[in-house]
Amino acid sequence: MKRDSIAWIWTFFLCSILTGCALTGKGRPRSEPPTVRPGLRLQLPPSLEPERGRCSREIDAALDRVVSWFGEYGFAVLKEGLIDRTLVFDDREEAKVELAAHFGIDRSMIPETFSGTVDGKTLFLVSRGIYEENYTHLYPDIPWTEEEYGRLIAHELVHRAHSLIALERFGTEDGMGPRWFFEGLAITLANQFAPPGGEEEPLSWKEIADHATRDREKILWYPVYGRMLRSLAASFPVEHMIAHAYDEDFLDRLSRDYLPSEFVLERPDRSVTRGSILLIHGSAPFDLDGRIPIEGLDTPYAREHFYRDLARAFRGAGWNVLRYSKPGVHRGGIDETRYAETDLALLGRQLRNLWRFLPGAGPRIVFAWSEGSLHVGMLPLDEVDGVILLGGIATNIADVITWQGGPSKEEFVERLAGMGRHEMIGLDRPVGRLADELVLPDNWRTFEAREDLPILILHGEADREVPAGQARIWKDRLPENDLTVAVKAGFDHRFMPEGAYDPEPLANQILAWLDRIFPGP
Repeated sequence: MKRDSIAWIWTFFLCSILTGCALTGKGRPRSEPPTVRPGLRLQLPPSLEPERGRCSREIDAALDRVVSWFGEYGFAVLKEGLIDRTLVFDDREEAKVELAAHFGIDRSMIPETFSGTVDGKTLFLVSRGIYEENYTHLYPDIPWTEEEYGRLIAHELVHRAHSLIALERFGTEDGMGPRWFFEGLAITLANQFAPPGGEEEPLSWKEIADHATRDREKILWYPVYGRMLRSLAASFPVEHMIAHAYDEDFLDRLSRDYLPSEFVLERPDRSVTRGSILLIHGSAPFDLDGRIPIEGLDTPYAREHFYRDLARAFRGAGWNVLRYSKPGVHRGGIDETRYAETDLALLGRQLRNLWRFLPGAGPRIVFAWSEGSLHVGMLPLDEVDGVILLGGIATNIADVITWQGGPSKEEFVERLAGMGRHEMIGLDRPVGRLADELVLPDNWRTFEAREDLPILILHGEADREVPAGQARIWKDRLPENDLTVAVKAGFDHRFMPEGAYDPEPLANQILAWLDRIFPGP
C-alpha cells in the first residue's frame, strides 16, 4: 500500500494477512496452467499443484466478496482491476529471496511470519500450511479454522481495493488513512478475529483514541485493529470513514460530529439480562452521571447524580443501561464552544449512533426526560420496544416556554432569526437547537402511528419546568396507543417529592411498568 518508505514495506510484511501461492527460485514451475478465471495467472511450486483448483476458487471468491463489499458502500471497484497474478510460496527462504529482490530490500527485513502482500496487480502469498503455522504462532489464543486462509486472501485484496480508491480520490495511497484504520478495515471486512457469536463489548471512545495514539509509535496486535474498527463501524458509516480517513483531524472529526464526549454501557448486576435502556438527557449540559458539571452552580442539577443513581436501580433489576455526556460535556467541566454547536441534527446523529451500541438481545427501551422527549423521534422507532417519558413534552417547546412566562412562538422565532446558531440562551440552549425545535410538529404525532408501542408517561403535578397538563395531552391525543399515564401530586420535574432528592419512587414506578410489559425470566 503506502510504499514510499522502507518503514511501510516493513509494516506490511510484519503482520499483513494475505492469500496466495507463489513460487520462486528452484521450485518455479515451467508453465502456468490456466486458472478458473481467465486472465488471472496463478504460479505454484510443484508441491502445491494438487491445490491449484482450491486456491483458484478461494482467490476468485475473495475477489467477488471484495468487489461486493465496496459496492455496498458506494465505491465502484472492478474485479479485473485488482490483480492479474498470484505467486504462492511453499518455502520461507525462497519467499524471502524473491520478495527481497522484488522490493529491492535486504532479505533480513522480511520477517519469519510473512504471510502475504499485494504490489501493483501481483498478490504474494505463502501456502496454506505456512500460514497456519504463522497464525498459530502469532495468535495462539484464537482458534485456527479452514476459513482463515480465504480470509487472509480477502484481507489483502481489501488493501488493494482500498488503495485504488485512495489513489482515485486523493491521488495518493496515503489516502487510506492511518495504519490502525486501513488494517482495521481489512480485518473487519475479511471477518478476521471476530469474537464467537458476534458478542463483543464496543471499545470506549477513550480506548479507541489511546490505541490510535500508540499505533503511531508501534504496530499493535492485529486483533486490536479489528476491534477498533468494529467499534467504530457500530456507530459510524463505513463509507464516511473511508472518505475522511485522509483528513489530518480524522479521529477528532469523528468525535466532534458523531459521538458524545463520554458514554458507558453498564451491564446488569445479575446473571440474566432483561434488556437494555438508553437514558436521554433534557435540555441542559448534562454529563453521563446526569449532573451539570459547573463548579459553584447552586442547583440540585449540579449536585446530584440523577442518571447514575437511576442506572443503578435499573442494573439491579437486570437491565443494561447506556449513559452518555452531551457533546462538549465531561465529568470535569464543559467545553462551551463545542456545546454551543449541539443543534438538533448533531444530537440526532449522536443518539442514532449510541442506539447502535445497545445489545440486540432483549427489549430495547428509551427513557427520555423533559426536552429529551422531543429527540426520541430521531431514533429508529421501528427498533424501539418501549418508551418512558419523564416530564415529557406532548406538543411544542414553544408551549412550555410560553407557560414559563416567555414570549409566544411567533415572537421567539422572530427573535432567534437575528441571532447566530451558536449563541446561547441561558445555560441550557444553543440558538440553533431551539430554532430547530420550534418548527417541529407536535411531539405526540411522532408516536401516533405506533399504536403497538408501549409508552409510560410520568409527570409531577408540582413540576415547575414542564406543565403537568402536557401529560394529559398525551392521553387525549393518543387514545388508541398502548399508553400508561401517571401524574403524581407533590412531585417535581424529576418525579420526586418537592424539596427532596429521592429517585426510588421513580425507579420503582418504571420497574413495575417494565415488569408488567416485559415480564422477565
